[in-house]
Amino acid sequence: MAFELFTREAARTTREPRISVTKQGTLQLNAACVAQYFARTQYVQLLYDAAAGRIAVKPAKAKSGDTYKLSRTKQGGANVAASAFLKHYGIEHAATKSYPARWLDKPGAAVIVLK
Repeated sequence: MAFELFTREAARTTREPRISVTKQGTLQLNAACVAQYFARTQYVQLLYDAAAGRIAVKPAKAKSGDTYKLSRTKQGGANVAASAFLKHYGIEHAATKSYPARWLDKPGAAVIVLK
């Protein structure tokens, strides 16, 4: 059996929109998620569906008391400081975990399923 070289860069990139819940309490949107759903967005709202175990990240038109700023990364992704949100709803984040994100017209947001 021949050896195959593992290329780290190839493994890190994905074209699938994903959102990670980090142990530091941030939501990390990968570059594909930002490009597809948040390209022109500066602020988002965070929603939680406790019954279904879902988090929704919804684009907001302007800054307000219930919005969070998207902090862009050099790699094209974005971060949302969400520790208060995660703590309020008791969402586990002892370890970083990544989830596929998909757009739902209702509520007009990128949604991840935690369960």
